[in-house]
Amino acid sequence: MIAAVSNSDELCVADLRLILRKRQVICGSKALTVKAMAFRLLHYLANNSGELVTKDAVLAAVWGYDFHPGTKIVEVQLHEVRRVLQELSSAVEITTYRGRGMRLSPRPKPAPLAIPRYCNAVPV
Repeated sequence: MIAAVSNSDELCVADLRLILRKRQVICGSKALTVKAMAFRLLHYLANNSGELVTKDAVLAAVWGYDFHPGTKIVEVQLHEVRRVLQELSSAVEITTYRGRGMRLSPRPKPAPLAIPRYCNAVPV
C-alpha cells in the first residue's frame, strides 16, 4: 500500500485528500464535491492505493454485487473519477490493466532530461 493516511473523516493519498462526510476531494487549493458512486469508487481505490484490485472486487465493495451485472457501471464511474482527478490536477492516477483490474497510485515523476555530451571535435 502506498502512503494512504486515514483518520475517521479523511483519507489522504499523495496530494489527494478525501473528506468522507462531505464527499469532497481536495488537491492543493482546489476542492470538488463528487457524486456519490464516483466518490465511493475513489474511496475504495484510495483505501487500496498501490494495489491491483479486480473489477469483481470493486463491484462487491462499492456496489455490493456478488455477480457481474453485465453492464459498464464500473467503467462509467471510473471515467468520472478520472475526470475529477484531471480537473484537480492531481498527482494521483488510475491505471487499468486489461483483464486484470485497476490501481490507484501516484504518477511517476518524469526522469530528468539528459544533458547531451558534446564531443571535442574541432569544426572544419
